Amino acid sequence: MTAQQVTPKSIGIGLLSGGLDSILAIRVLREQNIHIEAVAFITPFFGPENAQKAAAMLKVPLHVIDFTEAHLKMLKHPKHGYGSAMNPCIDCHALMFREAGKRMQGGQGIRL
Repeated sequence: MTAQQVTPKSIGIGLLSGGLDSILAIRVLREQNIHIEAVAFITPFFGPENAQKAAAMLKVPLHVIDFTEAHLKMLKHPKHGYGSAMNPCIDCHALMFREAGKRMQGGQGIRL
């Protein structure tokens, strides 16, 4: 029996930007026999194209969430301030985790 035929011991979601860090994180989890479904976001500043390519390469289901309205609202008044020197905003990441978590709890297409 191959690793792909073994029933996953756990399930989870991974935020997938399509960059190396998120690709490797999903690979590491899958190597531990964890079923992963990926989540990517759409904002006025970035789209899901890189995540779609990575999800196809990884052969994982991808859920794309357009959270433009919530993202723009957060940008006007970020709880933790703005990032600097090209650092990502902690509020942006927190918002992504909250939005993905809502989909998990609400059964909105994510099978967890």
